[in-house]
Amino acid sequence: MGARSFSLTLAFMAAAVSCVAAGETPSASPKSTPDANYIIGPGDVIQVFVWRNPELSVTVPVRPDGKVSTPLVEDLVAVGKTPEQLARDMEKVLAEYVRSPKVNIILTQPMSSSSQVKVIGEVKQPQSFAFRQGMTVLDALVQAGGPWAVRGRQSSEDHPDGEDRVARDPSAARRPRQWRHEAERGSAAR
Repeated sequence: MGARSFSLTLAFMAAAVSCVAAGETPSASPKSTPDANYIIGPGDVIQVFVWRNPELSVTVPVRPDGKVSTPLVEDLVAVGKTPEQLARDMEKVLAEYVRSPKVNIILTQPMSSSSQVKVIGEVKQPQSFAFRQGMTVLDALVQAGGPWAVRGRQSSEDHPDGEDRVARDPSAARRPRQWRHEAERGSAAR
């Protein structure tokens, strides 16, 4: 993959990050709290806290079918709701068993596909990770280990897919052509 495919990868990443940023997705960093408007999705992990009822308080994943099950509450639809909406729905169900239940839903791991950023292509570690509010394309590249270059010869490392790739030397393009060729052959001429 050359500079063109790397540019296309960056363009797709920029589009993906901007689409995610335009949606209602929270910060997934443990240092910040999720947006109150976060929409729960499959794969998210939530903590259900029932005040004065520790035996009913649990941490559960949202199943692929979009439902959650907790003690006394079976197969409650969670997908498409905010944590606050889900808490009110749980309170209605628990009211049959507990007097005046107070439920709080805490999103502990936003893992649904709507809150994920996928970085692929010419990067050191292609991966998927949670979107953080205010994340930029540069932040995503840094988290993926930075870009790989195919033809720079400044510092070489093994690419994860087994190919020998090297990090691009940004000053190489400004050097006279003769110096670049000598540097590629390993010559120390300057």
